[in-house]
Amino acid sequence: MDPISHGMVGLAIATISGEPIVGAVSIGTTLGAMAPDLDILAQFKGHLSYLKNHRGMSHSLVFLAGLSLAISILLGIVFPETSLFKILLWTFIGSLSHSFLDILNSYGAQIFWPFNKKRFSGSLLLAYDPVVISLSLYMLIYRTSSNLVSLRAGLLFILYLFIRLLARNLIYDKIIIRLGKDIDIKKVKLLPSMTRIHKWHFIVEAKEKFIVGEVNIFNRQFKVLKELEKKKTLIYQEIVQNKVGEFFDDFTPIYHIDIQDKGEYYYVVFTDLRYMVKDEFLYHATAILSKDLKVLEGVFHPYSLKRSVVIA
Repeated sequence: MDPISHGMVGLAIATISGEPIVGAVSIGTTLGAMAPDLDILAQFKGHLSYLKNHRGMSHSLVFLAGLSLAISILLGIVFPETSLFKILLWTFIGSLSHSFLDILNSYGAQIFWPFNKKRFSGSLLLAYDPVVISLSLYMLIYRTSSNLVSLRAGLLFILYLFIRLLARNLIYDKIIIRLGKDIDIKKVKLLPSMTRIHKWHFIVEAKEKFIVGEVNIFNRQFKVLKELEKKKTLIYQEIVQNKVGEFFDDFTPIYHIDIQDKGEYYYVVFTDLRYMVKDEFLYHATAILSKDLKVLEGVFHPYSLKRSVVIA
């Protein structure tokens, strides 16, 4: 989710505390809920560094605790009349809401860094989720009766997650039934649409190809957007294990590799299958390899093939 949405959630959480809407607790929960996205500072080292570190260390429980303590100490100086423990508690809850919501969308977060660097993802919420934003606004507007409002908002949020989970499972079954009779399905990955609450993005991995498409849960329209043939070659493992392949394998859990023999060199295109805009994938990488499989050039393409960042 974007920082503003996270800030709204943090401010909404502050209404549960019973503290003034403008005070140490509300400022703490809001700053705590926005602060994990300080990993954007990695942009100073280049866009590649940011993408590699986004939702990593800064979203971990260890970092959230340290960050919450730093914010609380500063707020304790400005608001000495408010208990430091109370500020710290609510600031940490605010920061925890950030990682929790990020885990519930398709990109995920490294919540247990540095003990476990796996990026956990529930793949239920949109990047800009209108229901989460609406529930936050509801809590802020009707904050005077915060206990009842908070209970309603919490129950509605749980119900929303349950409906999303149920819809995902139903779509999963339909994909197996519809495509399973024609191909040998190895894996199905379902992701929420980036911006449309009524659509789900699916990636089906079969023995011979990937099938990428979307499902509209309102009209039950099933649409295949791309079919990408797997091109297994004798050098496949060597290509995956070069620095470009290792970078992309760390960047995304599901991707396609296209290997083209150009005579004097190999031209390799890596495509992240998770995100699409206007039927085009958002993330790619290209590598030019010599015949002895040394990397002559490695480039990452964030958001468009027209944008290039050299992979060192």
